Amino acid sequence: MNRAALIAAIVAAAFLSPKTGCAESQDDKPILDALNAAFEAESAADFNRFVSLVHPRAQHLFRDVLSARTDILLRSYAQADISAVSGLPGHPKDLSLTDSEFFVFNCNYTKARHPEDFATDARYFPLTLEATTFDPNQLAHVVLAWPGSVHTERTDFNFVGSTHIFLRHEQSQWLIWSVPFAQRIGDLWCRDLAREKIAQTAVR
Repeated sequence: MNRAALIAAIVAAAFLSPKTGCAESQDDKPILDALNAAFEAESAADFNRFVSLVHPRAQHLFRDVLSARTDILLRSYAQADISAVSGLPGHPKDLSLTDSEFFVFNCNYTKARHPEDFATDARYFPLTLEATTFDPNQLAHVVLAWPGSVHTERTDFNFVGSTHIFLRHEQSQWLIWSVPFAQRIGDLWCRDLAREKIAQTAVR
């Protein structure tokens, strides 16, 4: 599970907690506060608030990921077809929106188009803070654990998954140093285009 998908999988009622049996350190508290603020913003679909919690120097990565996805899709689809599912009038690199505006537009559009797929998901709760390490570049490396299970006709087991999230310290606060939601939005574009292509083929 990638970091972007994890951040998108948080519900308002279940906030991050320190590892069971471990006291929350003074170093960990600002990290917990930053992650909880992001989780609250995502749960409320307040993407203006969410993007303010992403480091300014990381915000361009969201556009870069969707730009690359658009380049790949253009090998098989016309720009007009991509625009029909993305809501974007053209290629991400050709739009005059700022990086933060681009983020907010895409998140709001996808949430409206796919409320069932771009909603919070309680399957990854409770999240547990396993470890936080800090490096000289003002980056925090945060390891989170989440419970999982597999139940099929002949298989039944539980497991613990983990993920690694980056935050960067900037002007007395910790900000997300990653690309939330971009991978999921790109996947939804691909799915919508594939379904539309199948529907057009079936009509012929």
